[in-house]
Amino acid sequence: MEKYTEKSVEKKSFSIKVLALIIAAVMVFSMTFMYAKNTFAANTSVFGNVSITMLDVGQGLAVLVESDGEYMLYDGGGRKASRYVVSYLKNKGIDSLKDVVISHFDEDHCAGIVGVLNNFPVQQIYMPNYTTDTKIYSSLINEIKSTETPFCYPYVGDTFYVGSAKAEVLGPAGYDYTDANDDSIIVRISCGTFSCLITGDAEDVAEQDLVASGKALKSTLYVAGHHGSASSSSSALLNSVLPEYAFISVGANNNYGHPAQKTMEEFKKRGIKIFRTDKQGEVSAIYKSGDLSFSTAPSEDYSYRTSGSSDEAEDNTYTSDVENTGERTEGEKAESTGYVLNTSTGKFHRPSCRMVLRMSDANKKVVKDTKEELLAEGYEACKVCRP
Repeated sequence: MEKYTEKSVEKKSFSIKVLALIIAAVMVFSMTFMYAKNTFAANTSVFGNVSITMLDVGQGLAVLVESDGEYMLYDGGGRKASRYVVSYLKNKGIDSLKDVVISHFDEDHCAGIVGVLNNFPVQQIYMPNYTTDTKIYSSLINEIKSTETPFCYPYVGDTFYVGSAKAEVLGPAGYDYTDANDDSIIVRISCGTFSCLITGDAEDVAEQDLVASGKALKSTLYVAGHHGSASSSSSALLNSVLPEYAFISVGANNNYGHPAQKTMEEFKKRGIKIFRTDKQGEVSAIYKSGDLSFSTAPSEDYSYRTSGSSDEAEDNTYTSDVENTGERTEGEKAESTGYVLNTSTGKFHRPSCRMVLRMSDANKKVVKDTKEELLAEGYEACKVCRP
């Protein structure tokens, strides 16, 4: 048994002091590690990197998201933009896509994806859970199957990541809307203090459900719904999103009334800075190390179009070397104005066809292609007007 002496007391005292110092050091190290860990997480949140590029696909939509060397493509534009989209991706040195989101199956949003699948491997496709009987839908599904690309039907609350950017599915509330535009997949991209809301062609009914969902919608950048149409970008949605900037993907001189007067006036009144493909071409938003920049300055042009307007109206005037009786046959009208496509059914009509009057503006597209060209592209001739 150790005797109680001053030396033994000093020895014990020294041991206790050493032990106390060790414990204190461990506590300090642990607290420092925890602080550093939390700080790193915060810095990762604030200083992630992401770029959002609105491609110039004319009257359609294609948005490329890039973060930390990973890529997501939201829609691919229409048939005529397919070659441009593929070339754009290749010129950027992209050899694969992590994700592809198909908002809905309108031609001007999904047709370009067929070309993309032909040229790039894709890890995952997100597409809406409904079917349609159009040629382009059949071509798209056949391409997905032939390339054996994985696909799924996302629902509200689903999330996935592109690099350090988080993509959260906020809509549709369900795939049972009357208008297929409202079945558009709505995605909010967030990275650090930056966020971007993309709503496809969702219109006011789907927007109401989106606002009522209670999901966080506030976003730095808003990709204007349905090309800036009057039926989208409602006051209720803008009150929830409160965007500082808006991307508008729209075809120059289109006759759909895009962007609409109502939408452009609302953007201007709210002080939302705009970028538009019909005036500026492709535009990129770059968020890096907490700073946001754009590839070009915002447009100061808040001009709008009215439905049926065209800067190429003179091209629609029929002239003939033969006697002008003041009347034009149906064939002459088709020759002078081209044909009217129903992008939902995949059929083309004479401009005077009664089926055109029943067509929604969202699905109506006037083209100057010949009958042979349209048939070659997979469209069907209307059996009512027999163009």
